Amino acid sequence: QWALEVSMDSLPNIEDRDDLMNALFDKVYHIRSCQHKVRDVLALPMPFQYFHIMSFMLLINLTLWSYALGMQDSLFAPVVYTFIQLVFLCMRELSAALSDPFGDDDVDFPVGEWLAETAKVAVLMLEDNWDPKDTL
Repeated sequence: QWALEVSMDSLPNIEDRDDLMNALFDKVYHIRSCQHKVRDVLALPMPFQYFHIMSFMLLINLTLWSYALGMQDSLFAPVVYTFIQLVFLCMRELSAALSDPFGDDDVDFPVGEWLAETAKVAVLMLEDNWDPKDTL
């Protein structure tokens, strides 16, 4: 909203330019709706129903694997099933951890540190007094 107020104050005779104001309002509200969508996606990264569907599919998959390997006459079937179960459960834990990479867990991205480093580099670049003539 402040962008609209600044534009209205800075442009001369803005009251006479309804087409310009409508276009500006449309652009600002479009940007605002995009920001709102990003905020909503970050607020709930993995919908609760998807987590339950994934857990149910994992249960069915492991049940079918256990039945298929239980019907085998091999002594290695329990070892194979244990390995398969370990892989599937680790994939589920990994997907749950990666569903919110910007949280406060130990495995999440250090976004705060990245932003501070980027701001520091941007300030250094803006305040640099380098003159290309000095290098010649």
